[in-house]
Amino acid sequence: MKNWTLGVAGLGGAAAVVAGAVGSHALALDPASSAGRSYEIAVIYLLLHSVALLALALHRGHARPVALPLRLAAVLFTCGMILFSGSLIVATILGAQSLKALAPYGGMSMIAGWLALAVGAWRRPSNAD
Repeated sequence: MKNWTLGVAGLGGAAAVVAGAVGSHALALDPASSAGRSYEIAVIYLLLHSVALLALALHRGHARPVALPLRLAAVLFTCGMILFSGSLIVATILGAQSLKALAPYGGMSMIAGWLALAVGAWRRPSNAD
C-alpha cells in the first residue's frame, strides 16, 4: 500500500461508525451501564485515533522524509486501536470478557504514540530516518 497510514485511518473510521451503530442499535447498550460506557469509550478512541492517523497520513504526503518518531506514532496508534478499542468492542459483542485484558496494552500504545508524535514535532527529519 502506498500510504498504509491513510488506509488504516479509513478502515478505523469506518469500523468506529459500524461499531457505534452496532452498540446503539443491535446490542441496545445502555450508555449508563459499565459495559455501555466501556464500549462507548472504545468507539470514541477508535474514531479519534483514526483522525490522528489521517492527520499523520496527510503530513506524510507533504513532508519528505518523514521523521522516524512520526512513523513510530502511526504504528503505535494502529496497535492501540486494535488492542484497546478492538478488544473492548469484540469482548462486548462476543461476551468474551477475557479479551478486555488486552485493553491496557492498547492504552499504553496510544499514549506512547502521542508521545512519539510530540517528539516528532520538535525533531527535524534526517536522511538516516
